[in-house]
Amino acid sequence: MGNPRVPTGFGPGAGGSRGIVTPEAVLLDFETAGVGTRLLARLLDTVIQIAMLFVLLFIFGILAIIGETVAFVMGAITLFLLFFGYPAIQETLWGRTLGKRALRLRVVTVEGAPIRFGQAAIRSMLQVPDLFVPPGGAVAVISVLFTRRGQRLGDLAADTMVIREQKVSRRSSAIWFPVPPGFEAYAYQLDVSMVTPSQYRTIRGFLSRVTDFRPEVRQSLAEQLAGPVSAAIGHQIPYGVHPESFLVCVANRYQHRHTPAPAPFAVPPTMGG
Repeated sequence: MGNPRVPTGFGPGAGGSRGIVTPEAVLLDFETAGVGTRLLARLLDTVIQIAMLFVLLFIFGILAIIGETVAFVMGAITLFLLFFGYPAIQETLWGRTLGKRALRLRVVTVEGAPIRFGQAAIRSMLQVPDLFVPPGGAVAVISVLFTRRGQRLGDLAADTMVIREQKVSRRSSAIWFPVPPGFEAYAYQLDVSMVTPSQYRTIRGFLSRVTDFRPEVRQSLAEQLAGPVSAAIGHQIPYGVHPESFLVCVANRYQHRHTPAPAPFAVPPTMGG
């Protein structure tokens, strides 16, 4: 399966909305982080690292009483871990450092998946040219501004990018998907017990934004999402049933299964048969 990307008003390096479908047919809607937000997150991380450094220097001062060699070795290891390990470990475990968490940023792969330790380590090591090649930080800023996904050198080498996490609105969580007219019997016989919450969120995200896509993109996304969902529930979509109609029916049955009453906001189906 391909990996189509659906731009929705995005300028290089400026931070903007974008949608992609991963090879697993997971629809992601995200906003890339701009230069200013990333610099502020970096500043917060630097403040935290400096504070940790002062604490460690105090501890090393005590260790120096025991032995200068021990204090020197421990200090060198700790400084390395503080500078390189601080981002690599946190981004591997949580996808973001403390500074990025404060600014609601996250590091993901260019396909939208969580990054692995190897990718986090590459990003960490390439902080050196990104931040310290004179004039300091210019390399990172220029790279972020003039790359399509707003990537610094570490991101380019690791195939990662930094995105802004979207706040979940009350309205979006209350969307209700009615069955398309004439599909009531078909929807009722669908067994959606194997549909996971993650799959439902993906379906909901797509259906709530279908009017934002160009017709050919909308068709392609519906087909790519419907295939894995139908396979998950062991259902062959009948000839003549549009993939988007199938997804609406699945979303409706999932909501009936997990929601006691219809939510106040309804999204009427716009594609049938």
